Amino acid sequence: MLGARTTGSALNPRLGDHVCLPFDTDGERIAAVRAITLNGLREGRLVLLVTESDTPQQVRGHLAGPGDGTGEWFDAEAAEAGGRLTILPADESHFSRGRFDPDLALTCLAAFGRHAERLGASGVSVLVDASWRLRADPGLSLEVEARGNALFAGSWMALVCQYDRRRFSGEAFDQAAAVHPITPGEAELRFARTPGGLTLAGEVDGTNIAALASVLDTLVPVARALTIDATALGYLDAEGARLLARTAELRVNETVIVCSPAVARLLSLIRADDVDRLSVRPAGP
Repeated sequence: MLGARTTGSALNPRLGDHVCLPFDTDGERIAAVRAITLNGLREGRLVLLVTESDTPQQVRGHLAGPGDGTGEWFDAEAAEAGGRLTILPADESHFSRGRFDPDLALTCLAAFGRHAERLGASGVSVLVDASWRLRADPGLSLEVEARGNALFAGSWMALVCQYDRRRFSGEAFDQAAAVHPITPGEAELRFARTPGGLTLAGEVDGTNIAALASVLDTLVPVARALTIDATALGYLDAEGARLLARTAELRVNETVIVCSPAVARLLSLIRADDVDRLSVRPAGP
């Protein structure tokens, strides 16, 4: 871990962010639900809340009242009626006939994004009470968290997963945090698809290495030359460098990594130069 850092608020995430947001009290959880909902609506986004610890009606009660200290009253039911806010229990978005359905969970997110695009919204903010995972197979539910990262490369959705530290063991929480590119106080990774491939920005260490792996896995089957623009990576650990080299090794087409001189030296140290169809190009004047 590199230590605490903040490049944006987890309560007002950027489009493309996938955030693991822990909390220790119900007050923290409810405050985050209000803040993320109001910030998303203020940005012109559609907002989707997936509930587990509370019923949708209880969430409406949490949202009701003066919105953000301005004295303006927020009416959740009016926002729902206007199509700006959707509140779904996890039973409808993640479970089918009482069983966890990973395809349903990902399809629900993608469909909501298409709905927002048709309505001309600026994007989508999603807040999920991750306690649904306590009812699902731990490995399968964690895999879905990782697979979901592919949705964020399009930069049209921001997703915050709330994790109750009282209900998840330390090990289970650390595993969950690692598949999220962003956890407050840890390394923050951002990524986006480009016409030529993928851009990476921020930092990669053990706290989000699994997130990087899940994003790079999506590049392996792409049947054309790709460029990974890593010039905005401020820090990359050795394991992250190995993942970049492994991705190029698994691909059948050329991979070009454009990066800082420091990352280029790290790639050289882990013998990325020996990988066929991989070119490393240090950026700079």
